[in-house]
Amino acid sequence: MDLSYHNHDFEFTEHDRKIGYDIILKETDVALVKQQMDLYWVMHTSKKSPEEWMADQPERYVIWHIKDMNKRTRDYTELDNGSIDYVNLLSKLPTNGLEYYYLEQGGNFAQNSVQRITDSAIYFKKYLQRFL
Repeated sequence: MDLSYHNHDFEFTEHDRKIGYDIILKETDVALVKQQMDLYWVMHTSKKSPEEWMADQPERYVIWHIKDMNKRTRDYTELDNGSIDYVNLLSKLPTNGLEYYYLEQGGNFAQNSVQRITDSAIYFKKYLQRFL
């Protein structure tokens, strides 16, 4: 059994001059606690990029959640319908630890949820899958 920690936004807020995600990374054993990085939440809230977070322990990031951020509301949206430049982002991230990735639709979609995740999957296969 493996343990992977999935981040949201609150891990990147400062508490007593410390960032929660820093504490998680520094005070857990790399061999015992892997990371399930939600790229959306890092881009949404963190002052550091996913690339910066992964730099010291790239093998620790075994799972990635990939979803886009609405340009106006900053909520979830379909891939290529938001503000995250995934072509640029994924081309820079180390994949040596990556075992799984998930395209996450969330509950926020323009219309038909099945069509929206289908659109995200088509975009992913055409433009992003080559980086992983």
